[in-house]
Amino acid sequence: MIMKFVTAAATFLLAQFGYVALAADREQSVALELPFESTVVVIGREVTCPFAFKELNEIVKKATGRTFKSGNAAAHRIFLGRSPESERLLGAAFFEALAEEESRFFSRGNDLFLVG
Repeated sequence: MIMKFVTAAATFLLAQFGYVALAADREQSVALELPFESTVVVIGREVTCPFAFKELNEIVKKATGRTFKSGNAAAHRIFLGRSPESERLLGAAFFEALAEEESRFFSRGNDLFLVG
């Protein structure tokens, strides 16, 4: 299931840069452009998140020739999974309400959330 999430997340993320067609789920598509230089990926605390970050970066590199750095502070952030900061921004109830195997991709301000 993690690869399905990573592939969907990468497709969504790359769509934000105009590299691929918009994600199939139009409901989750947003128009947000993130410059690589000022963007970090905030890696969630789930055991699968480091693997998902590595795989996501591999897909992004194949498509763009570029990768993202991990971190916590930047002008633009991509939240991958549930981290203390994403929980602060979205609330614990948001994460607890997600159904088993459910994913959500959306933006809020300069941040992009890839959770599930």
